[in-house]
Amino acid sequence: MTWFQQGKHPYVRDQESDVFDRSSLHQAASNGRLLLLQSLIDQGVCVNRANSNGVTALHDACQTGHSICAGRIINEDTELNAMDIDWHTPMTRACAEGKKDCVQLLVQSGAKLNINSEKFSPLHCAVAKGCSDSTNILLNAGAEVDKLDHNRLGTPLHAASHCHQTECARILLQAGASSNATRPDDEQTALHVAASTSAPAETITLLLQHGSKLHAKDKDGKTALELAPVDSEAYGVLKHYHENVPLLSELSRESVNKCLIDQNDAIKFLPLPEKLKAFLGFEK
Repeated sequence: MTWFQQGKHPYVRDQESDVFDRSSLHQAASNGRLLLLQSLIDQGVCVNRANSNGVTALHDACQTGHSICAGRIINEDTELNAMDIDWHTPMTRACAEGKKDCVQLLVQSGAKLNINSEKFSPLHCAVAKGCSDSTNILLNAGAEVDKLDHNRLGTPLHAASHCHQTECARILLQAGASSNATRPDDEQTALHVAASTSAPAETITLLLQHGSKLHAKDKDGKTALELAPVDSEAYGVLKHYHENVPLLSELSRESVNKCLIDQNDAIKFLPLPEKLKAFLGFEK
């Protein structure tokens, strides 16, 4: 059984396993107590102090969304990219919890966007959470749209598909994400992942419209249709596409998008009617 089927998020800190050795600084940061935080800093408390799990006050402030406290900590020349024992930085904590204001603050402060080469990137965390605002912030700041996750989840598009976050998947695809990128361990595409986890019809259709190969096979020789539970929406959509010839309009749209590096930027400058631009850009 996967973490998704168990109702667990792979990038969210397990509060129950956290060791209760947090300092007053950590408590102030996680509860948004700015006056106490300021008092402790004035007394010379080290803002980079970490507990036995490697969690700093900045981790706590960002995970709980207290951007003002996070900003005050950052002003003390704190370590922006400190990792805890789970390889999380303050940025990945903020993204995993959907705290967009903290994500924006960290980006503006110079936090690294693709630091976590050992496990996952902030973008993986943002799309798995389904936070479109954080996803856009990271992409606009230069995050790698196809960065591989070494926690066996694949690219950010794999993560969005696994978590059935259709809007985030749409944002990634419009930013140029590869719909046919495969995971090294099982050679599955985002379509395989979406199908095997019973993604809704909207997610499956989105991937197919953006050029996901219907007949692509994974390491075991399985197609997305063969992985989809027969009673799922995913199976119904995939079976329909298997049995029907795609419309010329869909093929044309895919061909146009394959010629564009960044769909969002390129399509809007084409000398075409607005409705046609919206169609080419897969807008709702």
